[in-house]
Amino acid sequence: GFDEAVADGEAEAGSLVDMRVAESVLLDERFEYLLLLVGRDADVILQEYHPFRIYVCADLQSRLNRCMAYENKQPPSRRLTEKEILRNIRRIDRNRSHTREVLTGKRRSDSSMFDLTVNATFWQIKPLSSAVAEFAVHWFDEQDGKAAAAQKTDNRAEAEAEKS
Repeated sequence: GFDEAVADGEAEAGSLVDMRVAESVLLDERFEYLLLLVGRDADVILQEYHPFRIYVCADLQSRLNRCMAYENKQPPSRRLTEKEILRNIRRIDRNRSHTREVLTGKRRSDSSMFDLTVNATFWQIKPLSSAVAEFAVHWFDEQDGKAAAAQKTDNRAEAEAEKS
């Protein structure tokens, strides 16, 4: 898959763009509707749009517990063992870190790349998503305010230039 191709050096940074995301951006421009794009490194692909960037993390035990709960819902013959799950978590973390460094030149843990970092260790996902959604509403309101102020400044500068 994607992570493995990067880890094995089979993919270059430019080839990592998910074309479905690029197509979604074009649809957004044509139809002018609100579009939410979610995914690893979507902020890199969409950087010209200044997206709201969220990093969600949790301690290893919490992640293991979530995975084990999922596995316990699977038929016994298809369940992964705790050892297999831990190996997968570590492999995926390593590959995601490598991908992030290839795309940005920065470590995945560099907080300057995110607008909000959420530690999901002690949270259930549904209530956490509500809190993040509320935060995002305020973040976008703030961005709209900054954009409006910048537009006013530009308009004043243009008006002054025309007077001269």
